[in-house]
Amino acid sequence: MIIYPASPRPSYADAVFSLFRLRGLKVKVIQETNELQTAIGLVASDLGFSLVPEQVMRMQRDEVTYVRLAERNITSPIICSRRREPVTPAMQMTNDILRELVENRVKGRYP
Repeated sequence: MIIYPASPRPSYADAVFSLFRLRGLKVKVIQETNELQTAIGLVASDLGFSLVPEQVMRMQRDEVTYVRLAERNITSPIICSRRREPVTPAMQMTNDILRELVENRVKGRYP
């Protein structure tokens, strides 16, 4: 398995590891990289496989085949980084949008 990002942790990589761990599966990590593009390139070079978000399927590479997981309800967290202060108008608007998205998800309005 080719995993990304190698750092910082916790990250998407840890979410992927937990998917395997929760199912009692062990994976052998062949390579860790910090960039998604590098992980895809290593897959294209036939070094291994990588679990990537569904949107990555849009990145057409002749050497890479994307296969959907059998469990359609698996999701990955979205992580948002922001500075602490000062809160700008654009940052406040972003915070409001993110808060609404989370509330809608919790209330079951979005799958």
